[in-house]
Amino acid sequence: MILSFVPIQYGILINAILLAACLLGLISGNAAEEEIQRIDEKVKEKVFYIKSLQADVEGMVDMVADESAKKALKDLAEALRYSDPMSSPQLAAVENKIEARVAALGEAVSACNFTEIKPMCDEIQLLIAERNRKCKLLK
Repeated sequence: MILSFVPIQYGILINAILLAACLLGLISGNAAEEEIQRIDEKVKEKVFYIKSLQADVEGMVDMVADESAKKALKDLAEALRYSDPMSSPQLAAVENKIEARVAALGEAVSACNFTEIKPMCDEIQLLIAERNRKCKLLK
């Protein structure tokens, strides 16, 4: 109403351009949301491996009564917590070794064989360090 001296065709053109810009923003926002959800699902699959190992080791901490073994398990759980969470097919060999050693560690914890726990934890930490180095190379 203030710009009554401007022809109506210009007002319609400006509104059409603004409508197109808004629609473009809405469509691109929707596409971005779908892409984020797709990537999130992909990341969840890749992160599951390290999170499950961490949960297993943290569960073992509660099962051990020996303080030195408990400290070794806590250190291992911390190493897992701060390790690179992303998995990759190229890391399968190292991850299989880690998984086998964690399974053996679980058996040692169940059998209350406290003398084997610390060396096993040290070995798994070395494998985790190797995995982290390889993860860094893959990035």
